[in-house]
Amino acid sequence: MSIRCVKCGREYDITLFEYDNRIMCDCGHEVLLQSLIEITKKKEDTMSLRTRRLGELYRDILAEVLGKKVSDPRIGMVSILQVDITPDLTSANVMVSLMTDDKEQEENTMEGLNSATHYIERLVGKQLSVRTLPRIKWHLSHGISHSIHIQNILDEIHSKEEPHND
Repeated sequence: MSIRCVKCGREYDITLFEYDNRIMCDCGHEVLLQSLIEITKKKEDTMSLRTRRLGELYRDILAEVLGKKVSDPRIGMVSILQVDITPDLTSANVMVSLMTDDKEQEENTMEGLNSATHYIERLVGKQLSVRTLPRIKWHLSHGISHSIHIQNILDEIHSKEEPHND
């Protein structure tokens, strides 16, 4: 990546040095800090776009692997909500949700996912062509189980109100 000196117009690699809190190019002219900020921001935007796309692809492959290739009886009905890839591409934080509000079944499912992690990563690695495969870290989301619980409460309230109709 290169940067253009504002004064002389010559292009340089970003091997700039700092002198008295000013950034100077090789020719001695001061380079606008704004240019460096824009270059850094573009690089960060590219990386965040890359991690977001990799997370989406990872989620799709994980859903397929869990649905078709993993047969651990402890793993029940699992929905993969989101996969967040860390900026250094070493970890994948996988948010899963279960279609239950039973705490014991949640624990069993998470235990099953944790024990099958290496197998799942190997299957994902066969389909995903990246230099280093992000390591899976499972996280349980209680969003769906909470909404099931609320729906059960509402159904119970609704069933108590029905006998009052004449």
